[in-house]
Amino acid sequence: MTELASFGQAKLLKNENALPRVFLANKFRVYENRSDIYPLILEGDEDLSEIVYLEKEPSLPLAADSMHTDSAWIENFGIDSVEIRLHCTSNRLLVLTDNFYDAWHVSVDGRPVELLRAYGTFRAVEVPAGAERVLFWYHSERYATGKTVTWLTLIYVALVMAGYALIRWRRGRKKEEATV
Repeated sequence: MTELASFGQAKLLKNENALPRVFLANKFRVYENRSDIYPLILEGDEDLSEIVYLEKEPSLPLAADSMHTDSAWIENFGIDSVEIRLHCTSNRLLVLTDNFYDAWHVSVDGRPVELLRAYGTFRAVEVPAGAERVLFWYHSERYATGKTVTWLTLIYVALVMAGYALIRWRRGRKKEEATV
């Protein structure tokens, strides 16, 4: 890392090894313990856009040839989905440098596949030769349950408030009738 500026004890550093938002790779190394990956990222001298650190061995064989004709780009980016288009002539690893979370799911050309964790924190997926589209989507049972509980609670509170307002209104009418 190159120091760009210093402000007392704080330093502004340029990360020479910053990754693109989405990219394809054909080299990987597997580390079963995620904590072994972090020092390699912070202090290592490998080009991280060339080699992907994974926690699990990919099932597709990856060719070690050059990737000069392969490309990947974000077609559509939403709050709960990311669509990536690609041109792949060989099996590759696609890395999306958004945080990994178990509620994210992925499909390649409409077929659900396993989501891999890259560099201990990002999302990755195996992409077979000829693949054209990768879709990441977010679906969480915990979120759906929480949303349902929230709506039911809101309805309950609204009914209680409406009942309370109705009781006050009836009491007010009874007082008016009694004074007349």
